[in-house]
Amino acid sequence: MDDRACAPFLTGAGGFLQFWLNGIAGIRLREHGLQLTPHLPEGIDNLCIHGLQIGGKTCDVSIDAGGTVAVCGKVKLAQDGGNWTIST
Repeated sequence: MDDRACAPFLTGAGGFLQFWLNGIAGIRLREHGLQLTPHLPEGIDNLCIHGLQIGGKTCDVSIDAGGTVAVCGKVKLAQDGGNWTIST
């Protein structure tokens, strides 16, 4: 290997994705679909996740600072208190 090259740090990249998807967006895989319990920290006005795939369908998810979730795509969105569910 060239001394100037570096190998990809895949576990670091995975941790970065988990921080945003599972931590900030609060995405959890449930039997009935994806559950979102978002927790955007102060200073972050919104979070957009493009190309999220569930049940063979692709959607875009937008979360605002108040915890409101919006989706674009042929999926169903339901709210139960502070939890949101995306299903097909």
